[in-house]
Amino acid sequence: MTTQTKRQHKWYATAYLAAFLFSTQTFSLNIKRNDETCTHFQHTLNEIAQGASFPGATASIILPSGAICEAATGYADKEQETAMQVDHLLLAGSIGKTLVAAAAFALIQDGDLTYDQKAGQWLGDREWYSQWPNADTITIGHLLTHTSGVKADYIEQPKLLEGLKQTTQEDITLRALGFGHNDYGAALSGTEPLFKAGEGFHYTDVSYVLVALIIEEASNKSLEKVIQERLLDPLSLKTIKPQKRQMKKIAAGYIPKPYQALFGGIPEKSLDKNGHFTYDPEFEWGGGGYATTARDLAKWGKAWFSGQALNNDYLKMQRSNIDMRAVKSLQAGYGPGVQYLKDKTFGERYFHRGYMLGYIAITDYIPKYDIALSLMINTIDPNYTTYHHQLLSKMVEHLHTKSQKQ
Repeated sequence: MTTQTKRQHKWYATAYLAAFLFSTQTFSLNIKRNDETCTHFQHTLNEIAQGASFPGATASIILPSGAICEAATGYADKEQETAMQVDHLLLAGSIGKTLVAAAAFALIQDGDLTYDQKAGQWLGDREWYSQWPNADTITIGHLLTHTSGVKADYIEQPKLLEGLKQTTQEDITLRALGFGHNDYGAALSGTEPLFKAGEGFHYTDVSYVLVALIIEEASNKSLEKVIQERLLDPLSLKTIKPQKRQMKKIAAGYIPKPYQALFGGIPEKSLDKNGHFTYDPEFEWGGGGYATTARDLAKWGKAWFSGQALNNDYLKMQRSNIDMRAVKSLQAGYGPGVQYLKDKTFGERYFHRGYMLGYIAITDYIPKYDIALSLMINTIDPNYTTYHHQLLSKMVEHLHTKSQKQ
């Protein structure tokens, strides 16, 4: 989840580790889950945690052989002294946009949508849409790439922000307060565009809320059902779940004071004594909206970024629409549900970052090494990309050394 007032949040750590010149070869190791590589993975995450201040973290790496290592460190709940475990769920924040983009791609493959189709063809009959920024010209593609020109986000609007605050004071959802998903889009009606559609880049959650509304219109199903049927079930991603007020095995998140103030004075800890969210996490919806284990996040990231998430090839549509104007604000290019960097150390990286109140995460795919890596932390730690880079560097170095010994 990202908001206008937090654009200055440092999404990409500029302080790299000393560059390690890895071989260009790919690794072909028949590594089993419990061998020394997975032990090294856990040890590396523990080392990172010792030099950090986050409560806890989970991580998972998919090796070139297809073997998966998982690791957890620290606390899932500091007050209860509950150790973080690999099967704890954490909120993935804006990484949920990858699921929304993939669901849209599935409907495009079916012929129900087209990438360059005007959004108004699906939303034009809603009373608020005619006054939406650039209503006559924005396309599904513009929304998927944050190039529609909308300059604000729905959760920044006073009525919705007050509604979110109310959900912290009683066990109630925004929907029960009368705020539906349609209202998220309506909140920006009448606002001025930041630029003409397609002529700039500005990251918002509301762009993906509109894509989600279009998906529901085109499929005649809920967004969650489309994602479940077209993506999660076929890939057996059983722990990726829509965020709800009550969830099993969810790790507590810890919200820094600036974010508490920004979002209506929400409590520091995301869970109450009963393990229920202290705010309504469903407000994120199409802008993110999913909790997961690090293992399934890595599996999904590899599938989506490597072209295995859908039956037909979609990578050309995904990668050819990456907009490098996003580098100015995100420190990465942005395409439909994908961020992109050409890394000095690792070559091309396809990934997505995300934060939600009390959580931050990244999932990454490195084609050069055929490695996928996810990292999830239960606080909004601005150094998370540094930790991710350290973890990735150590694992690639380990694999490189091990491959030379074979």
